[in-house]
Amino acid sequence: MPTECPQSQTNNPDDSKFCKECATALYMNEFAFPIKNLSVRNDKEDTMKAIVCTKYGPPDVLQLKEVAKPTPKDNEILVKVHAASVNDWDWGLLRGTPFVNRLMFGILKPRTWILGCDIAGRVEAVGRNVKQFQPGDEVFGDISGCGWGGFAEYVCARENALVLKPVSMTFRENQENE
Repeated sequence: MPTECPQSQTNNPDDSKFCKECATALYMNEFAFPIKNLSVRNDKEDTMKAIVCTKYGPPDVLQLKEVAKPTPKDNEILVKVHAASVNDWDWGLLRGTPFVNRLMFGILKPRTWILGCDIAGRVEAVGRNVKQFQPGDEVFGDISGCGWGGFAEYVCARENALVLKPVSMTFRENQENE
């Protein structure tokens, strides 16, 4: 099934790759996009779609894959991602440059397979020790300190990495202002 490119609004016949327009936008770091536009319908409750990076390189190495849906630990929340922005950390981790990134994230290939640290979304579930959030809360924040994973339909994060989204802002506006 082809995936529609959220940046160029053209169909990409290979649903596991970004289109050329997205690769350019990724490098320019000029957009926040709704994750739902990148994924095809997923009816399995224990899996999700994610943009996966299994080796360093240009944006062409990114693939849209079905992966296991995360389960929150006692001090984490599970967020259904509505928007994620691309920033220079994502770009550096994707490329493996500067070399210090390889020292932190894996010399030959990245240990972090799902990039994305700036997210906005809705809380789906909470761990038993979470006090600040409850299911249904709309949140946003930087999850780079707790494992990345924002370029997916769902991500787990510690509660101190996120804050409540102002009611007057859309999910996309949160990402544009971070």
